Amino acid sequence: MSGPLFQLSYSTVAAFNRCRKQYWFRKLSGFPAPPPVPTVPGCLGTGVHRAMKVLCETNDPETAARALDAYLRMPAHECVGPGTPAFDDAFQLFQRGCAAHDSIASEDRWAELDTWAPWRSRGVTVTARIDRVDRFPDGHYQIIDWKTGRYDYDDQTDAQPQPSSPRVGSGPERQPEKDCSEEWQHPDERVEEPERRLSLR
Repeated sequence: MSGPLFQLSYSTVAAFNRCRKQYWFRKLSGFPAPPPVPTVPGCLGTGVHRAMKVLCETNDPETAARALDAYLRMPAHECVGPGTPAFDDAFQLFQRGCAAHDSIASEDRWAELDTWAPWRSRGVTVTARIDRVDRFPDGHYQIIDWKTGRYDYDDQTDAQPQPSSPRVGSGPERQPEKDCSEEWQHPDERVEEPERRLSLR
């Protein structure tokens, strides 16, 4: 098949699996989307992710904490602003993130890395954005999703058979030598997956 591949993001696939009607309204109906309404889980998650990106890029917790504080204090984010329980939750999560960051002994790292996987025979490319990628001295890579705490090592991923149909987010995961993360969901959103989650407990 020639020509550009059809772009399909992981969030689009997740929306389809979660609710077919939601997928139709968002992706196929052609109706304009309503203006986004800030929510506590959404603002909290975005703020902490931004802070973790700054921490990954600068290796400076104080700079990352200032970025988080500035985001939470924006007028549009008053639902997580100073004086709210979510404001304290955000900094507690950020402190856990700092501990996770300090425990990862990598020689190089990247944050918010865009990636893709082409499926040329079907004319589809699945795209995704990775929260964090670390490269270790032995040449191996680790991929982390902060919200779920899920992680993959490249040697495990590369050892998987190459199926005719791509699978998103599948494959075994090796337990790390040192725990380096914590549950990142807001308490109202948590889904228990202890076998796939790193922990600071």
